[in-house]
Amino acid sequence: MKFEFTNDFQEEILVVVVQDKKGGRLLDKLDDSYFDLTDHAVIAKALKSFQKEYKRVPSETLLKERLKDIYETRELAEDLTNKDRKRITKLASNLFHRKIKHPDIIIKQAMNFRAYVDLSDVITNTDLTDYQGYEPFARKVRKAIQTDEEEVRYRPAFLIKDVRDRQVRRTGDNPIIPTP
Repeated sequence: MKFEFTNDFQEEILVVVVQDKKGGRLLDKLDDSYFDLTDHAVIAKALKSFQKEYKRVPSETLLKERLKDIYETRELAEDLTNKDRKRITKLASNLFHRKIKHPDIIIKQAMNFRAYVDLSDVITNTDLTDYQGYEPFARKVRKAIQTDEEEVRYRPAFLIKDVRDRQVRRTGDNPIIPTP
């Protein structure tokens, strides 16, 4: 499924990913196949592969290096001309120099689109007439529309066994010895 946003908005998503500290979360949620333009999809693929390996968003130089590696993959080596590669590299460089406006709105819209894709997949792949499948269906729907903030909010607070034991020992052992 492709984005239902304009190409400019899709480019803004990439700008938010490389410049905003919360934008890196989008890489886990978005697939490079969502982008309409090949240029955007290749950059998204490079960003995702870098984040998968290093657990962070690359700098401009590192993104260009990752793009060189992506260009040599079997699926893109024959499809992209040198002109395409130069255009994509220039676009990737420009992402780092553009001013971002309203990153929160862009992140929210992109996350809503991801929820829409997940929900439509759940609905199309489920037999709604099967009564026994209601509970798994409800769980899948809940998971599809759940945002990151809700995920964090409902995460249970618990102590790990060793931490709990140390805290109990700390309160029981009084290291202060009274002296006259």
